[in-house]
Amino acid sequence: MKSPMQQRIALGAAPALSGGRCASGFSTAFSIGVAAFAIAYATSVSAAVLDIKTLSTRADRVSGGDVLVQITQDNNAATPVLLNGADVTTAFRAGSAPNTRVGLVTGLIVGTNNLSSGGVNLQVHNYPITGPITSGPHNVAFICQTQDFTLPDGTKLGPPSDMDCSAPTKITYLYMPTGGTAFQPLPSITALPSNVAQTTTTTGATVNFVVRVET
Repeated sequence: MKSPMQQRIALGAAPALSGGRCASGFSTAFSIGVAAFAIAYATSVSAAVLDIKTLSTRADRVSGGDVLVQITQDNNAATPVLLNGADVTTAFRAGSAPNTRVGLVTGLIVGTNNLSSGGVNLQVHNYPITGPITSGPHNVAFICQTQDFTLPDGTKLGPPSDMDCSAPTKITYLYMPTGGTAFQPLPSITALPSNVAQTTTTTGATVNFVVRVET
């Protein structure tokens, strides 16, 4: 038979042993939980990039310093995108196709640019907006008449801004009047005329018959 002292020692040791087992079980459960969280977190923030391609033109025929790009991944995570080493991730938004992102990449240098994401690279060759791209050098002995070019609203395009006969881009709006057969200049971009006609788009939607013209 154990003495009272031995009994007290035994009783005092039992909680310690029990506590040790609980601590061991808690440590194991905590480790499993951390591992599961790490796997779930890694899955949510990383994605394998499958393809990068240009949408607005061929990657070797870009001009003007910008191009529309689509990135295809194995999920919809916002994988970082770099242009010549600079972060351009914020230019991209979710595309219409699953697990794609589309963005207008600007700031291309004249010549070869490197667009990369998730270990996938795309070489983009950018030319001056005035060209040439596929032809030889410009002929310099030609007639430039931008100042005489009449826009749809009756105004003129304006004088050239350089020796390549460039002119600033101008936006005009036209509308089709009800029962009409010819477009008319839109008097205001904040209010539509009362006689604006309706038309049906290729998707079946009925909209006001207003046309945007970029020259």
